[in-house]
Amino acid sequence: MRIIARALIVCGAVLGFSGLVPAGEPLDGILYFAGREYVVTVSPLDEESRNAENADLYERSGVEAAWKNLGRSERIVLPDGGVRFLKLVKVDLDGVYRYTSRPVVGGETSSPPGPDSPPQAVVVVDALPPRVRIVRPPDPARAVAGEAMGIAWVVLDENLDEFPAVLQWSRDDGDVWRLLADNLLPAGEMVWPVPSDVSGRMLLKLVAADMAGNRGSSVKLVEVGGGTPVPAPIPGDGACVAECPQYDGNEAWSHYLMAADLMRRNLPLEALPYYWRSAREDPDFLDVWADIGLAYIEAGAYKTARETLLGAMRRSPGRIDLRLLMGESFQAEGMGLLARSGFGEDRNAALQLIEGAEGWYERAVEAASRESRPSESAAALYRLGEIRCFVENDRDGARVYWRKVLELPGPQPDAALPEGAAEDSRYRRHARMRAALDAWRNWARGYLEQLDALERAGSDEPMRARKIGPSRAAIGLDAP
Repeated sequence: MRIIARALIVCGAVLGFSGLVPAGEPLDGILYFAGREYVVTVSPLDEESRNAENADLYERSGVEAAWKNLGRSERIVLPDGGVRFLKLVKVDLDGVYRYTSRPVVGGETSSPPGPDSPPQAVVVVDALPPRVRIVRPPDPARAVAGEAMGIAWVVLDENLDEFPAVLQWSRDDGDVWRLLADNLLPAGEMVWPVPSDVSGRMLLKLVAADMAGNRGSSVKLVEVGGGTPVPAPIPGDGACVAECPQYDGNEAWSHYLMAADLMRRNLPLEALPYYWRSAREDPDFLDVWADIGLAYIEAGAYKTARETLLGAMRRSPGRIDLRLLMGESFQAEGMGLLARSGFGEDRNAALQLIEGAEGWYERAVEAASRESRPSESAAALYRLGEIRCFVENDRDGARVYWRKVLELPGPQPDAALPEGAAEDSRYRRHARMRAALDAWRNWARGYLEQLDALERAGSDEPMRARKIGPSRAAIGLDAP
């Protein structure tokens, strides 16, 4: 268990953890537990509470959930005269739980907190270890003794500290591990000179811990030779940025291109260290933040994706693509949870996530219509149709949304461009948006054809859902 008093800083903006912790520090802090049974300790709210014979502890597990009375707590007096209320709590699921207390007077049940009452303590229950991977050097990994080797890594977890990772290496198959680098960011790259006296097998190990104390590790075998030729520099190899074909002296742009190349090969985890390097080189390069969010979505790190996207939205509130990706993070997580759940709390949580997706898509449609951005209108309408069809089983409602995608006007044709103008980023982006609109139309048309075929056959067979991938078209990537 750890008590953390630091907010997460993403894209220059201060966020609550996972976007769920209320603004302002809870009176008794944010606590992280790897187990689902723990003691909650809260301070008296006021003088009446301090003098009360006891207090009821209240809990809620969702932002909009009602406070639930967990019953009497234990009142203790500290050596300095301070008062605390303690209670052993058990929960069924990982997640964020909020607690507050209300005084008990005369043995009567306490008055419940109002819906807007802030929590006194926030508990994050996280029983899962971080997902960690050494993504460079690529497999089969080779290095030359005495030469530099590029290393890149990524750590995924909803509850990471700012510097959660450590790199180690071993020359004796793991009998002894030596420190290579510590206090590492969740995604990053570095160049490491391989010791000149190493030959044969060498192991690299990445170890990371989350704020609940869960630990994850990943080991990569590297074959080390003395002067053995190594593969020519390839995009995405952090050891050779200046030698790669895309390198033009602009570190942010070059690393961005390397990451995009890896995304085109459906390697979002491998892309993340280079996206983050691009963002650190130029924090105002807003396109990279959208791509980082998409990479986290495709890696299944939905809450981390939302933290990144929310931070970017604080810098550029008008970006419609960020709203679309927020919706996709909620939709992908919600539909995945819905597919795994039956009835009960898991299903309710899934439906809440999908409801969140609808809200983001509706805001995106409104903004895109106002700004005459048909490709982004198409993306949101397409997704709303998916929710009608696959979540609400409303095929007629889905058909309405998908037909709207086909009815959207296309962007105006480009005027004749002077020689070399096609390399200008404005024209590149315009061409990408036209391609994205065509992609959304094709996918909507495919769904409508499925509906028509099922209707002609009089079949109740379920529709086949597409992967969340079409969003990749919006950033110039092929769908997986």
